[in-house]
Amino acid sequence: MRKVLVVTPTIVLMALLVFSLIQKNTGHAWVNLFAFSLTLLCVYSPVALFIEGIRNGMQTHKKLPLPEALLIWYLGIVSTFFVILAIYLMGHN
Repeated sequence: MRKVLVVTPTIVLMALLVFSLIQKNTGHAWVNLFAFSLTLLCVYSPVALFIEGIRNGMQTHKKLPLPEALLIWYLGIVSTFFVILAIYLMGHN
């Protein structure tokens, strides 16, 4: 249940990002929704990754179980991808 609560905001924010791009293609207002979702993805993912890292660091087992490792990898990939995307968009506008 905890993993679902951690992953759900990233999926919702990615859906908002895609929805804003669909809005762009149809000619509607899209910039505010795009900026909002991209900013929150760039902030939420590293914060959630940091909290998960502290939580896993406090436990006594040495090897992470597979679901925990997958969650850490997911948050790391999402964080890296969207921060690089934001830096790219800032440099090319």
